[in-house]
Amino acid sequence: MQKNGSFGLMQNNAEFRSRLKILTPAFDYTYSQANLDVHKLFCYNLLYIAEQDLSLAHCIQHNQKTRVAIDLGPDHPIKSRLANEALHDTICSYSALRSADSIKYDVANNQLLPGKKCWLSNLPSADLVAIEVLTSDIDLSYSVAHGYHKHGERPDIYMVLIDLLKVKHTRSAESPTAAGMKGAEPGTLTLLEPVEVGTDSCYILKKNPSGDITYDWVRYTWECWVTVHLGVILGLYNELLKYPEVRSPEMSHRIKSFELEISALKIMWEHSLNHIIDNTTEERKDYTAVLPVTPSHSIRNTQYATSKRVLIDLIGFVLELGLNQFVDDTGPTWIKFKDAITYSTHMSSLYRCHNRWPTYNNFQ
Repeated sequence: MQKNGSFGLMQNNAEFRSRLKILTPAFDYTYSQANLDVHKLFCYNLLYIAEQDLSLAHCIQHNQKTRVAIDLGPDHPIKSRLANEALHDTICSYSALRSADSIKYDVANNQLLPGKKCWLSNLPSADLVAIEVLTSDIDLSYSVAHGYHKHGERPDIYMVLIDLLKVKHTRSAESPTAAGMKGAEPGTLTLLEPVEVGTDSCYILKKNPSGDITYDWVRYTWECWVTVHLGVILGLYNELLKYPEVRSPEMSHRIKSFELEISALKIMWEHSLNHIIDNTTEERKDYTAVLPVTPSHSIRNTQYATSKRVLIDLIGFVLELGLNQFVDDTGPTWIKFKDAITYSTHMSSLYRCHNRWPTYNNFQ
């Protein structure tokens, strides 16, 4: 694929399957069978796509998150099915818990209860979905908002795979409409009747996935997040450099500052790629030491938070310069800018995407 997107920016999720078919040589591999170089190549390819087309990169990331969870999960016919077909034959989607979700896992009866799962990117194209659900005795809205159950204990979260080709459901675009990332097209999945768990159409991939820092999927998915963030930043920054306004002498300090920050992000990203399959947790119980060993989750969250801040600063800089081309809705630059704005609000607030910084850094 040539730079600047030889087949245009993806604005309709129905196009994802055909695009993934074209990109199969770049993204088709099995996580558990790959060596470090193959993992790194996947991330370099994802970085390149994110520079060109954020919606496409986001869908590739969500497709791969589910595939890796299946690969690392229990033996099941779906695992064999994916191993024996082309990458684009089965499209996957993934979504973590949302406060508006109403699908729950009834442990006693071993079934998913009818309800909704919101904010599923790539849903219009999906054949398989991996979703996170709570048990039927948990207040979902409270748990998502606070992270814990009202009695103080952490609730169990189940990552469940559903074969949409075998389960009665509906799909709709009930999720709030964002300004950008139209190609990702997040939607709402509604289960119309109870779904038995542990069958050929639905089974548990992992219990408490995000809480297990030794689970390879956690490290892999975070690497994908920071890869896409870096790609969006590089794409927006390189677009910005095309305009003469940024080459004026009074802008040189700002431009050099951005170059320094982006270079630091890229160095962190390249370093983290070397540990994408490193199963050491680097956990330390003592965070009061002057120079404690940095825990792996703190490294990932620092990368993510720094990427988010740089992206927000870049968006603000474009607005300060008053570059009309970025808000001219007749050109592709407007699509990229809208995508960047939308992505800057994704997942966590800048002030909530860190982890134990005060104690780790001895901030009292």
